[in-house]
Amino acid sequence: PMEDYATLEEDGWWLTSPPYWDWNPDVSTEESRRQIRRVVVEPGVTSIGGGAFRDHTVFKWLTNVMTVTDHAKTLGFAEDLYLMGHSQGGYTAMLAAGMRPDAYRAVIPLSPAIVIEDGAKKGKALGIAFDPAKVPDDFRQGAWPLSGNYIRAMQMVSADGAIEKYHKPVCIIHGDADETVPVRYSIDAAARYENCRLCVIPGDTHCYDHHLDKVQEALKAFLSEQTGQD
Repeated sequence: PMEDYATLEEDGWWLTSPPYWDWNPDVSTEESRRQIRRVVVEPGVTSIGGGAFRDHTVFKWLTNVMTVTDHAKTLGFAEDLYLMGHSQGGYTAMLAAGMRPDAYRAVIPLSPAIVIEDGAKKGKALGIAFDPAKVPDDFRQGAWPLSGNYIRAMQMVSADGAIEKYHKPVCIIHGDADETVPVRYSIDAAARYENCRLCVIPGDTHCYDHHLDKVQEALKAFLSEQTGQD
């Protein structure tokens, strides 16, 4: 249960155990609480319940998003849900919005990693070339091992299909110097959405190392318009 690993505070869920890549089932509760970390919808929820980094897939991320969405809809104070994520989290937000278009008032993908799906289907992902019809059982993303199921799952989903099903407001924010996910993927996605604002941050990277203030300004402006609040 979520409550075994996180607590619900006034400003959201807070993780009370180490993230999945540091998971140690024998760690004391006191030590876990000293390592408290904030939970966000995509990577944070993936952390809940532990599990090996190697075994994560976009299917698991989507299942977690659906679980949190179901829970949020039971909360009396959660009148509207906005879904935001960065990189693979942004890509997952796009897929989740396509799965449940009525659940989210707006979606905000930040540097969405559509490139992973594209590479998985074409046979070149995470810097590794492979036969897309014969995906190897093991990959490595830098120091992190990944199962071939990570690629296989990416081959089975469709950002384009999700875009077609979501008609509410979308705000994509992407740096044009992104070294991980080329900005052209967001430009293309924005053109496909029915109601999308594309905010390109000049000279910024995948993680907004140079102009985070511009990202904040774009995000604040979009949310202010959606909520009618400053």
